[in-house]
Amino acid sequence: HGGVLRMAVRLFYKDLQKRLTEHGINVPQWLVLRALWDQDGLTQIELSKRLGIESAGITPKLDVMVRSGLVRREQNSNDRRKVNVFLEPRAKKIRADLTACAVEVNDIAERGIPQKDLESMHHTLWKMMENLTAADSAAENQ
Repeated sequence: HGGVLRMAVRLFYKDLQKRLTEHGINVPQWLVLRALWDQDGLTQIELSKRLGIESAGITPKLDVMVRSGLVRREQNSNDRRKVNVFLEPRAKKIRADLTACAVEVNDIAERGIPQKDLESMHHTLWKMMENLTAADSAAENQ
């Protein structure tokens, strides 16, 4: 199952990347923007956890996004060790266009699949993620 999932994700990202490139955005940037659209002002640590990447791995991505005017970093006023990441107006302005790109990829991927099958797949994937998260947690606590 893992191999099929990996291939599906790769194809989703490949198709999404083609569409995002027209807006000067790549998939990793899209993922950061999605998280910030859900909750602007996350700390870098919170953002890296939501994306499932190491804290150090997000820094170069954010560096590029700061230079391209998508986000800004601000030192946390309550804890000077933390840095919060905020959307810039450009990122807010392109939200609808980028979201439309993702919707289009999903629509293409779901063609010809009955709604009940999509719902079952969605439920199954969530359960698999819960199982793997629980197993990972258990292993860390040993």
